[in-house]
Amino acid sequence: KRFLLALPVMAVVIFLASPEAVRARIRSIADPQDVTARERLYMWGSGLQILRDHPWTGVGIRGVKSVYPAYKHPDAVRDQRGHLHNNFIQIAAERGLIGMACWLWIWVAFYRDTWTAVRRLSPATPRAVALVIGSLAAITGFQVAGLFEYTFGDSEVSMLVYFLMALPYIVTGVAREARVHGMQG
Repeated sequence: KRFLLALPVMAVVIFLASPEAVRARIRSIADPQDVTARERLYMWGSGLQILRDHPWTGVGIRGVKSVYPAYKHPDAVRDQRGHLHNNFIQIAAERGLIGMACWLWIWVAFYRDTWTAVRRLSPATPRAVALVIGSLAAITGFQVAGLFEYTFGDSEVSMLVYFLMALPYIVTGVAREARVHGMQG
């Protein structure tokens, strides 16, 4: 809980300690005067319109590309888009609210299980704790990046994410086996 409360403070400290070019890029993310930010906002709006018209099952995996021209904002630069630069909007537009609920449940289960693993691991196993916390940090970074990009768009990246997601489960299984074999021995 303390970690979650410290996240906004850490974000501000990192922002303030960053070079000016990085701070300017962060500020431009939602600046409607920035052409890339404006285009991203148009894509998000198009994605929400797609979801409004196809709320339950979406337009299908990779379906955004075929329907985007009909939903494109009139001021958007590009007529074609394969993705909407946001994991949540992309998943909702493609898979609808049913698919979005299932997708969110995967992440709820991952974070719940990972926090449980962190609490149950012994401080005497610092490498195991580091693997689980490292997994948590990497997946959280991936999800934060997914607020501004469709991070599941590259299969190589997705495979790495799935590997990192597996680490807490592997560590938990190894720790459980060690306890069972330790009790028997």
